[in-house]
Amino acid sequence: MFNPNFRYTNEIVRLLTKISASREIILNSPLIPKWEDNCSKSC
Repeated sequence: MFNPNFRYTNEIVRLLTKISASREIILNSPLIPKWEDNCSKSC
């Protein structure tokens, strides 16, 4: 069985929390219509 050797330090937890908060902001923000049109054309 895989048993990784690492520890959660205060800095790692702080950075993971920051990443998670940034992700929520991005996922819950509306797309600007101009960007949405551009994205749909390129996809």
